[in-house]
Amino acid sequence: MLMTLIVAAIACAFLPRALPHVARRAGDLLGESAAPDPGGMKVLTFALLLLAAALVVKALGVAPSPVALALGGLLGGFQAEIRRAVLDRMG
Repeated sequence: MLMTLIVAAIACAFLPRALPHVARRAGDLLGESAAPDPGGMKVLTFALLLLAAALVVKALGVAPSPVALALGGLLGGFQAEIRRAVLDRMG
């Protein structure tokens, strides 16, 4: 379970870097008029990164836990916002 959490957090930490690549591919495949809006593109990228994390964990021989996968993805995908909120509260 811990491996799933770590792999998902690392995978989803790449959300800002993967977003332009996914947007370009989605635009190529669907056409610019049918491509999702920016919010939908972020959700699509997040889902693809979670899928990739699940496949990596499965390839490592560990049964991926859906809860750990979701929690790790949220921690990795929103780590900048979480860090900023914690630092603001600390002073």
